Amino acid sequence: MGEHTYFSSEEQSLFAKFSGDYNPLHLDSLLTRRAIMGEPVVHGVHVCLRLLNYLLVQSDELVNIKSIRASFQKPVLLNEMLTIRTATEGDVYRLEAISGSVLKCFILLEFQNCVYSRSTEVIRRCPPIEACVKQEHEEIESSSGVLEIFCDASLCAQLFPNLHCKVSELQIGALLAMSRLVGMKSPGHNSILAELSVTFDSCLIGGELSYHVTQFDSRFSLASIEVRSSFLSGRIKAFYRPDPREQLDYLNIKSMVDENEFSGQTALVIGGSRGLGEATAKLLSAGGATVAFTYNQGEEKAQTIVSDVSRYGGQISCHYYNVLDACTFPTDLSSFVVSMSHMYYFATPSIFVGSANDLSPVLLDKFIRFYVHGFYKFVEVLRMKTSKFSIFYPSTVAIEENNVRMAEYIIAKMAGEQLGKLIEVRHSGIQVYSPRLQRLATDQTQGFVSGPSQDAASALLPLIREFSSKRGKGAWDAIK
Repeated sequence: MGEHTYFSSEEQSLFAKFSGDYNPLHLDSLLTRRAIMGEPVVHGVHVCLRLLNYLLVQSDELVNIKSIRASFQKPVLLNEMLTIRTATEGDVYRLEAISGSVLKCFILLEFQNCVYSRSTEVIRRCPPIEACVKQEHEEIESSSGVLEIFCDASLCAQLFPNLHCKVSELQIGALLAMSRLVGMKSPGHNSILAELSVTFDSCLIGGELSYHVTQFDSRFSLASIEVRSSFLSGRIKAFYRPDPREQLDYLNIKSMVDENEFSGQTALVIGGSRGLGEATAKLLSAGGATVAFTYNQGEEKAQTIVSDVSRYGGQISCHYYNVLDACTFPTDLSSFVVSMSHMYYFATPSIFVGSANDLSPVLLDKFIRFYVHGFYKFVEVLRMKTSKFSIFYPSTVAIEENNVRMAEYIIAKMAGEQLGKLIEVRHSGIQVYSPRLQRLATDQTQGFVSGPSQDAASALLPLIREFSSKRGKGAWDAIK
């Protein structure tokens, strides 16, 4: 079955200090909520060294790595349970990190028959904290430089005790430098490590690590980087991840909407601090509605939206709420929902995270908690405060496309659609509208290859107009 492991936030912070790779993709939950993965991910080299440390648990010998190739197939998330599997083919070891049935990372490893000396040239402390460079595409293409090699003995022993006892500090330090190279230098701030392949000389005499980008393929946002030292040669591939997608500002949205077309609405938008929810809150405010929206993370962004809208006369407020803790209703919304006429539900985790090969019960449960349990519990809380309102519950055209990589998402959204119908049957004062949306330009649809270009506000506006104009049972049957 293999060994089970996971990466805690404490280990993540220690590895950042050990490697000098403080890229916010690994440490900043507010930034990563708007990145492709939706939450912090574990350093690729951290995963690689954890696998190597596991392999050496039963070895009593000092070892010298001949070559190592690591391929990072899917991001590893904090606290995600992994299974480590090992296999051999001749002199080559293959180690895999698997989540459920999804291969996250594998490394191919060879050792060589020579013993190193611990007096190799390596700086035995942690790297200094440096600024994370943010490069543009043209800067990546001409990027080159030199990195010193560090390996702090105490942190090495704490994080990777078997490596500390059995592998040269110079080899460990070189791999750490590659993490620092990609995460802090080039591509830097917007990077995601995809692959590394390194061959070590038999004689480990220390030296700095030099690098230069040999190619940047803008079609796939993929950089190829050559690395060299007196004791190794290799290459690295790293993706340049896109910046978060910004929604239209309020003045642009005001130009799209008649100023009183939504003036009859008192609207609550769940998940309104970014993406589709942000666009909806701005559209409603621009059309004269009284709007309150919730956020789970990103209070600063939520307050920015409130300031922007309020400056130009919109009636809007923001409130903290976590749909996964639906038993706790925001007390500052109690008076608002008494007069609420419309509720828009945009709470969501990261969507594009599934596998084409298997169904993940863990991922399915995550989607169900957002799109079914969280939705239902919140509706039930609202019913205790007001008995008549309309619900905008967006679904997805992925249901019709049967995209196997989104199976868990599709199943949960189908369940949410059916739940909406049952809510209507059970409660005569509630209407639920579930339009199946195309992929729109949001953080969720950002990718290494160009994503959808239609902005969310333009696509949502006709749907919100339709939703706002229909009243009564069966009113949306023709447009669902």
